[in-house]
Amino acid sequence: TCLYHDIASCLEKKEYKPKMEHQKHLEYYLGKLNIKFTPYNHHPINPGAMLNYYSEELIKNYFFYKVNVFKTIDHGIIGGYLLFDRLMKSFITNTEGHDLNWDDYRRMGAHGRVLRWHKEHPDHFAYVADAVICHNVWTASNPQDYSRYEKYGLDPLIMRNGNEKVSLEKFPLHFMLQLLDTIEPTKRFPNLSAKEVLQRVYINYREDAITVGWDANLEQMDRQGFGKWHDGIKELGDWMCVSVSDDQQADSIKEITIRFLGA
Repeated sequence: TCLYHDIASCLEKKEYKPKMEHQKHLEYYLGKLNIKFTPYNHHPINPGAMLNYYSEELIKNYFFYKVNVFKTIDHGIIGGYLLFDRLMKSFITNTEGHDLNWDDYRRMGAHGRVLRWHKEHPDHFAYVADAVICHNVWTASNPQDYSRYEKYGLDPLIMRNGNEKVSLEKFPLHFMLQLLDTIEPTKRFPNLSAKEVLQRVYINYREDAITVGWDANLEQMDRQGFGKWHDGIKELGDWMCVSVSDDQQADSIKEITIRFLGA
C-alpha cells in the first residue's frame, strides 16, 4: 500500500484544464482506464464487512470538487481504483477454473516461488484500495470551509465534532497510511535532498505513540519547507484521533509526540 499509494501522482504535476464539462467527472477517467472492478461494486464474503470508509458518491463529489476548484485530479482516487481493478483482473486470470471455496490455489511463480491465492484476497484488495482512494481526501476543520464543502455535497468531511475523525480502532490501515503520509519529511523540503533531510530527522515508535524528532538546524536550512511539514504534524489532531505535544529534548534537538487515542 505504501509503495503504491502515490502511483497516479504524475496526474497532478500541472494544472488540469478540461475541455468539456464531463471531463471533470470521475466516470470519464474510469472509462478511459477501462476500470471494470471497483471497491464499491465488490461484494465481501461477510456482507456486513465495512471495507469502504466513504461512499462512492462522496468520492465522486470530492473528485469533481478537486477538478472544479483546484484544477487538479486527485491522484489517490485514480490510484485506488486502478489498484483494485488490476488486482482483481490478475486474481481472476490466475484462479480461473479453480474453486477457492474448497481450497486455496497454489501455482509456481518466478524463481521457483509458490504463489497462493485465497478467496479472501478480493476483500483484502478492496480494503487496501479504499485506503489509497481516501488517503488524500481532505476534511474541513476550519468553519470558513464549511459552506464550500456543503456546496459540493461533502458534508461527511466537515469536522463539526470528533465523531468524523480518522480512527486507528475503526480503520487501522487508513489511519496509518494517512498518518505516515503526513509525517514523512522528504517531500516537504523542496530545497533539500532526501539525504540532507533524513540525516536530521528521526522517528521513534511504540505501541500507542510515534515521536518525530529533528535537528534544530533543519528549520534554518529550509524555513518554508519546515513550516509546511511542522504545521501538518501539529494539525493532525484536527482530523485524526490523536493528541499532539511538543517535547524539547535539548537546545539542538526538538520533538513532537503523536499519541493514538482510543487504540
